[in-house]
Amino acid sequence: MQWQADPDALRLAFPDEVHRALKQQRTGAPADDRRRRGCPECRRLRDQFADAIRSGDRAGAERVMAARGLHDFAAHWGPK
Repeated sequence: MQWQADPDALRLAFPDEVHRALKQQRTGAPADDRRRRGCPECRRLRDQFADAIRSGDRAGAERVMAARGLHDFAAHWGPK
């Protein structure tokens, strides 16, 4: 399948966005992300990611995305 998109409108997906999409694809139901909504660390990392993207700092955005993935696993869906 082929599609067109404005390259300036594209961004890297957060790990939790990938997780939700994969779960939805696998089960047909959206993943439950209620635990993440009130998380101050998720909010902080989301803001840092947005700042890096806005400033054109792709390497910084990738570092934040990696930190977000580690935080997401440890705090929200990894082993308890």
